[in-house]
Amino acid sequence: MPSIETHCLERLNSDCKALLPFSRLPFLVDEIDHENLLITTSFGKWSGLLLSAVCNALQEPTVHFINTGYHFRETLEYKKTLESLWGINVVEVYPSPERHRMTKQQRMWQDNPHECCNVNKVEPLNRIKNNYSFWVSGLMGWQTPHRSSLNIIHNREDIVRIHPLIDLTEDQAILHFDELHVPRHPLANKGFESIGCSQCTHRGKSRTGRWSGHSKTECGLHL
Repeated sequence: MPSIETHCLERLNSDCKALLPFSRLPFLVDEIDHENLLITTSFGKWSGLLLSAVCNALQEPTVHFINTGYHFRETLEYKKTLESLWGINVVEVYPSPERHRMTKQQRMWQDNPHECCNVNKVEPLNRIKNNYSFWVSGLMGWQTPHRSSLNIIHNREDIVRIHPLIDLTEDQAILHFDELHVPRHPLANKGFESIGCSQCTHRGKSRTGRWSGHSKTECGLHL
């Protein structure tokens, strides 16, 4: 299974910590096999930051987007905006039509949101993860307690995970949108601070607007 030897992992993490968050991907692209790199984005409120870093590191990058079938219209518009602006090649990944239909018929997001996320997000990603050794995502530590515990690079049983923005603070993230001239999600200024599927996303600070009424704070992709 994909992994980096411990001493190499420690060196890469040490080298990355000495760099500014937006300088890490260009450095890592030279250190690892970037042809074997999976980049994912949800085109949520903060996704423009990761995609800006990706476009700084790679020419016409390919990124994967899990289209759950439940996204806000504004999210799909945002995807088109960034895709066109930066020349990003977006590969859409879909859940099994039969499994997705089941979640819709049962309105699974109400009583069993964990399984709904599993069907519409985790299972589709798992189908493609085996084709890659490295996975880049835009997690930031301030978003959840789980994320605050993660390192920039770490081995998991299935893939080497890379979080180049993990130690970026919320204030720094907001500042970078202006400094880097990154377009904002259309819902960002309407009280939505974490944007996922439309039926599970409400206005709220940080991730309090996700899965209202449940203790859930992660969809399961990054656990």
